[in-house]
Amino acid sequence: GEYPKMLIFNMFRHQIEVPIFFNEKDLEEAIGWAHDIVSRIKVCDTFEVSNDRFFRSFLCDFRHEEEHQEGNFKTLEDWNI
Repeated sequence: GEYPKMLIFNMFRHQIEVPIFFNEKDLEEAIGWAHDIVSRIKVCDTFEVSNDRFFRSFLCDFRHEEEHQEGNFKTLEDWNI
């Protein structure tokens, strides 16, 4: 297959689309970042409450739990995993 010549980054909250020229070096860097994040998640057992208002308000699965809103931490044991 072929890589695209250009990507469109959709900043949906601001309703702006930003064209980005494809760069294979950036792709490799992004893949490395993703592998690093997955590795860090696999060994993590405590998850801090995010201070990111958008994430906290719209994306977090636990946003409606009172403890979570107060800034308490969740661990894998809390979810009985």
